Amino acid sequence: MRARGAELYRENCVLCHGENADGRGARSMGLDRTPANFTDPLWSQPESAARAFQAITKGVPGTPMPAWGTALSTDDRWALVAFITSVSERTPANPTKR
Repeated sequence: MRARGAELYRENCVLCHGENADGRGARSMGLDRTPANFTDPLWSQPESAARAFQAITKGVPGTPMPAWGTALSTDDRWALVAFITSVSERTPANPTKR
């Protein structure tokens, strides 16, 4: 499931969230709010999975994060969550600086 999530991440999320999932994607500089930094240990907490699924499904109001609920299947959204929540388990957090 994480492998599928990594593939979906590369296809749909890298431009904003970055190759290293640290919120430093190519488009992040043009956004009015920094994308989530998935290397933060917060994302490996159990409650973060539900939060991530909700954000992927419905977007995040007041931010550039779009809703993917109609573009990605439920299984694909959970695969993305599996990948996102695994990133901070293997990558030390890097503060996002602008």
